[in-house]
Amino acid sequence: FRFDLMGHLTLKCIKRCRAALDELSLDEHGIDGPRLLMYGEGWEFGEIAKNARGTTACQRHLAGSSIGSFNDGLRSAELGGSAFE
Repeated sequence: FRFDLMGHLTLKCIKRCRAALDELSLDEHGIDGPRLLMYGEGWEFGEIAKNARGTTACQRHLAGSSIGSFNDGLRSAELGGSAFE
């Protein structure tokens, strides 16, 4: 599952989504939920910067959550900028 602007969702909300997927089983639902990839745009900018609206699903809060995020540092480097901007 891919979430556009995932950073605008609360971390609690996105973790509940992950937990719901993890509950799916091959035997009961025909799908192995824990094996489903979940990722999104974990950008932190504008009105959500610095936790202005609470803890959001931005890159710095996703460690250990089994939820992936696009890496804007690598993207910037690929486009000719610095990975550390």
